[in-house]
Formats: sequence, structure tokens, C-alpha cells
Amino acid sequence: MRLKSEEAMGSGEEALAIGQSHVLNPKNQEDSNQYKEHLAIREKKKPEDPIDLNDLKSMRFTRAVIFETSRLATIVNGVLRKTTKDMELNGEFGRFQA
Repeated sequence: MRLKSEEAMGSGEEALAIGQSHVLNPKNQEDSNQYKEHLAIREKKKPEDPIDLNDLKSMRFTRAVIFETSRLATIVNGVLRKTTKDMELNGEFGRFQA
């Protein structure tokens, strides 16, 4: 029975990792919101200037993905973390950690 529970926990982690990779590395990168955010920030900076923490804070889509991923990536598989407040992202409401 122990093997079954380990398999179940491993499959949940694998599914989460696959979901994260699809969001963070989309097949058509030019159409992704993450890529558009990156380009918008790069247009405001010189080519040699690195992206800093303030730039990351302005990436609304990327931050939402990070918060939602951290909410879903729990220590105990299948037990979700509590969200803290509703947020609006691109005109839609969802539950994200702040």
C-alpha cells in the first residue's frame, strides 16, 4: 500500500511541474502574456540594464502565475493553501495570494 501512496503523491507533483512548464514556457512564446510583459519592460530600459525587482513587481501576469503556482504547490499533495483575497487580472476575478 505504501507504494500506491508514493505513486499518487509523485503523480501530483509531476502534473504540477508539467502545468508550470506549459505556463512558463509556452509553445508560441511571441503570443504569451509573459513575453509581452517582458518586451514592454525592455522597451523602457537600455539594453545593458538588467531587470530589477521593481520591474518584476510590475509584471502582473507573471506575478499572478508565481502566486498561483505557489498556492497549488503544497507540501501535502491534494491539500490546497488558503487564498488571501480576490484579485482582478485582465478583467477577470480569481483567487490569488497577495
